[in-house]
Amino acid sequence: MCLLEALAFARARARTPAAVRLTVFEPSPHLWRGRPYRPDTDVLRLNSGTGDMSVRHGDPGHFDRWLESGDRTAVPLDPYIGIRFAPRAVYGSYLEDSARASLRDLTARGWRTAVVRERVVSAAPTTRGGAFLRTDRGRRVRADHVVLCVGRGAPEDSYGLQGTPGFVADPYPVSETLAAFDPDDEIGIVGSGLTAVDTVLALAAFGHRGRITLLSRQGVLPAVRQRPLTSSLRHLTVDTRQPLGLDTVVDALSKELAHAGEDLTTVTAEIAALSQEDPTARLRRQLAEVDSGSRALRIVQSAVPDAGPALWSALPDGHKADLLHRHHRSLHALCCPMAPAGAAALLWLLDSGRLRIVKGVRHIMPKGRGDDGFVAVTDSRRRLRFDRLVNAVNSPAHKIPPAAAPLIDSLVTAGVAVRDPFGGLSVERPTSRLVVEEEADPRFQVLGDLAFGTFFFTFGIPAMVNRAREIATSLLDHINATAVPPHDPPHDPPHDPPHDPPHDPPHDPPHDPPHYGDHVINQRTAAPTAFLADTATGLPLPAARTFDSVAGERRHRKQRLAVALRVFGKYGFGEGISGHLSVRDPERPDHFWVNPFGVSFNRVKVRDLILVDSEGRVVDGTRHVNPSAFVIHSKIHELRPDATAIAHAHTVHSRALGSLGRLLDPLDQESAAFYQDQVLYDDYQGPSVKLDLGEEIAKTLAGNKALLLKYHGLITVGGSLEEAVHWFLTYDSAAQVQLLAHAAGTPQPLTDEQARSARSGFGDTELARFSFELLWDETIHEQPDVLEEH
Repeated sequence: MCLLEALAFARARARTPAAVRLTVFEPSPHLWRGRPYRPDTDVLRLNSGTGDMSVRHGDPGHFDRWLESGDRTAVPLDPYIGIRFAPRAVYGSYLEDSARASLRDLTARGWRTAVVRERVVSAAPTTRGGAFLRTDRGRRVRADHVVLCVGRGAPEDSYGLQGTPGFVADPYPVSETLAAFDPDDEIGIVGSGLTAVDTVLALAAFGHRGRITLLSRQGVLPAVRQRPLTSSLRHLTVDTRQPLGLDTVVDALSKELAHAGEDLTTVTAEIAALSQEDPTARLRRQLAEVDSGSRALRIVQSAVPDAGPALWSALPDGHKADLLHRHHRSLHALCCPMAPAGAAALLWLLDSGRLRIVKGVRHIMPKGRGDDGFVAVTDSRRRLRFDRLVNAVNSPAHKIPPAAAPLIDSLVTAGVAVRDPFGGLSVERPTSRLVVEEEADPRFQVLGDLAFGTFFFTFGIPAMVNRAREIATSLLDHINATAVPPHDPPHDPPHDPPHDPPHDPPHDPPHDPPHYGDHVINQRTAAPTAFLADTATGLPLPAARTFDSVAGERRHRKQRLAVALRVFGKYGFGEGISGHLSVRDPERPDHFWVNPFGVSFNRVKVRDLILVDSEGRVVDGTRHVNPSAFVIHSKIHELRPDATAIAHAHTVHSRALGSLGRLLDPLDQESAAFYQDQVLYDDYQGPSVKLDLGEEIAKTLAGNKALLLKYHGLITVGGSLEEAVHWFLTYDSAAQVQLLAHAAGTPQPLTDEQARSARSGFGDTELARFSFELLWDETIHEQPDVLEEH
């Protein structure tokens, strides 16, 4: 998300070729938010003030302005230090809104953006530059530049308890994982960092009465944040082009503190207290010192993220290893402090006996012998028993997340990446490009914890924002340097327009494509183009329309929507008042155009369409919205920003197939378009007129292109209206084939390999878009009145 903001901000101030394709691959159902920022209870708060959480470089007030805009609940000041710590879920909404705004800005400036809800599992360099990416669904895409932003993934299961009854592998979102606990259960929490603090505070807020125990090897709580100060570094800005030793860094820090009238002994004493002082006593002392006259700790807390990456890169390997071994936990505890109000709540729980901290934990295991629960064993052989166990350890920044391991392995095997001995992959400063034998590769860059070995301090929003800005700058500089100038067009016919609405990228073949393929992805042609090569079949398909204005694109989308509704009428998909199609408004993506309530598919005209906002209000048009249309479409549009259009109807074949509780089998080429890209919703709760039901449907759909509703019909989505309609028609036709085949005998489905191969062609988004063009031509020839606007 930070990279999207950086690209949008840099793109607005730099000259880059307008026609750049930007594709985000993200399989998580919680797009843009990250693991800790999903919708959840407001009890969970950020550990940094709102002024430190802006995603826009150089604009610390960006988050505050977002909070103050719209109808948002005010975030109160922390009573101890007078700054605001926003709820994590609210911050997640800010991230989501900022990402969508960045994508809109880039699209408005001519970039072609798409979000693909698939995981990239391998990357291989091509012979002419760039790389082929392969996703977990078999999609192959060629890209010129790849930025790896894989995050940390789920917490480590340190004791191998995954799947054990009563074990919570990941506490987020706590409103789902913890709220149903028996209030009298004895709860063990593995870890003592910020996630563990979140878990304790959530249990207390949910009214938990049983004792809660933090189980940790060292028993180190995060420090308590002191009142912030404004200062700039003077001595820690040493020349890092030459190798440094830890003694040089310590000397520079000592001078930094002395300049502020402070002493290094304050910091060393605090570090020593981590292992020597009782955790509760330390918490009490630090809470009392939030307004301390000493500024030493606050200087260290600001110095580590600001100067740490440069200083770290200049240290010899032996000194790095020593620092990680002896002081990494200390630095993390000091430089990632918790909010004072949360610390005060924690202290109250400790003093009341409802919470305890146990350190020296050696092992945790199930009770066994048919008993539910867990046993923790400490270094002193003390045995502690718990009814439930919550895994609240922090995922280590230096380790490659298991979900990203196949991708990283492919890069290493291809020789374009090497593992850094201190974590992640070796990258270049300041461009964050992958480095192999001191050679930086402009095709691959890294943002986040995969660069831990190079930068050390890779987490925290300020660090992410700074690094994202550097990556965006170097990426745009490289695009500018390699772009084909307007007077020097490529020799091969161009194949891609400078801009069209977002959609999934085309599939690439498993070999280097012919030369025209470069222009499909590179977007280096300056002149308008006429054709886009369908990389799955090699057919020359007409390019998608481009628009000079938002009004022109809006009119185009409305016309396509009206024609699509007539097509549904022709196919007999009308079922009384049921069935609706929608397409996002190009200017206001949280608004969508949809067919009105009570108008037959066969009679809809452009003038009948209505524009509905995120609250269900008709803001353009004179007719009413079908409540079911709003419930289903609004939630899917909200949770699937890549879905430009949605189609839903109660067709005969989809209802018949749904009643069997079966999805499409890959019985032919057409049905293979949905192979591993469809899902069944079988929890029928009556007509879809409640928002929570619409949200449940949207979450079940997740990243798939089709959702079959048991007893209720079919939903398809697409990056364009044309795609959504084509998928709907194809799915219903394939459902008819399946029903006929099973009625006649025992059909023989395609093998997995055959189905994947067929999907690469018949599941191609450009082919889907073009297929609708035939229906468009046929409909406006037969029913020209459909385009009437007045």
